[in-house]
Amino acid sequence: MLCSIFSRGSHLIWKLVSLRYDVPMPENIVVTHDGVALGFWAWVMAHPEIPVILTEGEKKGGCLLTLGFVAIALPGIWNGRVGKEDLEYLHPDLVPMAQKGRKFVILFDYETKPKTKQQVFSATRRTCQVILQLACQCEVAVLPGPEKGIDDWVVALGKKAEVANAKDIDRRTYTSRQHQDYLKPEEVLECEKFRIQDTYGMSVTPELVEQDDGGRLIKKIVALEAILAAPGEMITDDLVPPPPVVAERDKSERERLSICTDWSNHSTASFLTV
Repeated sequence: MLCSIFSRGSHLIWKLVSLRYDVPMPENIVVTHDGVALGFWAWVMAHPEIPVILTEGEKKGGCLLTLGFVAIALPGIWNGRVGKEDLEYLHPDLVPMAQKGRKFVILFDYETKPKTKQQVFSATRRTCQVILQLACQCEVAVLPGPEKGIDDWVVALGKKAEVANAKDIDRRTYTSRQHQDYLKPEEVLECEKFRIQDTYGMSVTPELVEQDDGGRLIKKIVALEAILAAPGEMITDDLVPPPPVVAERDKSERERLSICTDWSNHSTASFLTV
């Protein structure tokens, strides 16, 4: 039974891999009418200095190849080895790539459930063991999350960079766009960049976009400030008014928008946590 998926390499993918690992491409590569460069995997096999990444699923393997990383897709985390724990080997599909000294990198999905995490750990450990049996090297790469797969992570990383590199707009433009029925994709990115820069008062970088997490970070900061701040004076109905820092946050948002949606403002949220 076929275990591993060796995605078809194009001439561009071949060139990206060649440049990344400084391994020359052969001359006179034959490319089929549907764009497949013949001989790509034989070339990888002949160059054990090129690392091979083992990942889950054809989509993730293809994603890595388009970035210039050689990746072989496994149907599941256990499919890199055969046999039982006391007597198991590297799957026959992978053996041709296991030349002495070749580095394999195991890159499985990011998981949060304890039981699934334990399964991933066990499959990773046992796959690594059968790789080492063949005098190859083995490393483990771990995704930081929250994106589940490497393909999702790459897409999210690209979006963060797009926000950071978007064109700067002023407050008037930002405010007017809040009442438009439709925004172009680039206008959405520009508004997001303005919101983040205005919120934190600093230059927008991909790292800041990631930490902001779609506005969740500032909500956590405001909630924490509300907890740490001293309560205000008592008002009617025995309600404690929100701390000044929370009220100021709502006031600044009201000044930016001609229409204020009080149902989700910070003062209301502070009452609900009392």
